[in-house]
Amino acid sequence: MQSVMWDGDVPVSQWFADPCCIATYRDLYGMWGGHNGIDLALPVGTPLYAPDDGVVRVLPEDGGYGNRIKLFIAHGPFAGGMWTIAHLSEFRVPAQAQVSKGTLLGLSGGRKGAPGAGFSSGPHAHIGLRPPNYDDGNGWEGYVSPEAYMADGTAAAAALPIVQPLPGTIEMPGVAGVAIPVLPVGTAISSVVVLAVGAAAAYLVLKD
Repeated sequence: MQSVMWDGDVPVSQWFADPCCIATYRDLYGMWGGHNGIDLALPVGTPLYAPDDGVVRVLPEDGGYGNRIKLFIAHGPFAGGMWTIAHLSEFRVPAQAQVSKGTLLGLSGGRKGAPGAGFSSGPHAHIGLRPPNYDDGNGWEGYVSPEAYMADGTAAAAALPIVQPLPGTIEMPGVAGVAIPVLPVGTAISSVVVLAVGAAAAYLVLKD
């Protein structure tokens, strides 16, 4: 996977809502949906950059996340939302700093037992995205799949096509002209459906 958040093409070691770990995440964190971000198989010390303009909050040794940065997004479709970058070996920005897209935030870590690794069992970085007006009960602590936005930050949302209703679909309340196919309860879902309408993004998480 390529992104403005790191250099080069990086393999993903765990996807959002990975079904293999649902029981673990439910028992440890109360997240019945499973993994609430994307894990990148990065060597310790890999630079990680801001995907958006915003304000940074630095959280050393933040539970299972270890050294964690919260980036509160300043503008665009996700304005008021938040990026999480976790399991850092080093911070490269001060707390409450205002940063621009592309600013070096920190270095990846995650080596088991190392300072800042949290509950990580091996070198990687955890990337999460939580939209404004998030649903804390969605099974992922309000997070949605960041995959569609990691290539070019949240600006990519504005380029997503308008999705028209299809026969046999359910419509998202308050968002005209947006619909997704109906799926039965218990259907395995590998990622959250993220839809865009004009300059605004809409999110739909299917759950029991």
